[in-house]
Amino acid sequence: MHDCQKCKCALTLDELELSVHLGVTAKERAKKQRVLITARISFSKPPLACKTGKISDTICYDTLTQEIKNFCHTKKFTLVEFLGMQLFGLIKQSIFKGCKLYLQVAKQYPLPELAQSVFEISD
Repeated sequence: MHDCQKCKCALTLDELELSVHLGVTAKERAKKQRVLITARISFSKPPLACKTGKISDTICYDTLTQEIKNFCHTKKFTLVEFLGMQLFGLIKQSIFKGCKLYLQVAKQYPLPELAQSVFEISD
């Protein structure tokens, strides 16, 4: 087995689909809207799970996905930027120290002529 301590590794949650209360006005927030969340977690070194095959030695994407869904379930957000910053903080608390995070929040069809509005944040 190759020992790859200098390899670049990342875990990506690609287009997690959520329905959230999102919008500037109360009327807009009253109806849940579809957003797509993409999170790329770059490891500072390969997680131990690369050697052990154990879920406990990495970031469990199922657990992280459930945390994101639970966080968004009852909350209301005025802007895609506000939602993005809140999710960024949540995910940073849930990942290994030293990992870098890229997060993208895409609001689907915010206007009839616009397929999506996207907010991106990273460290």
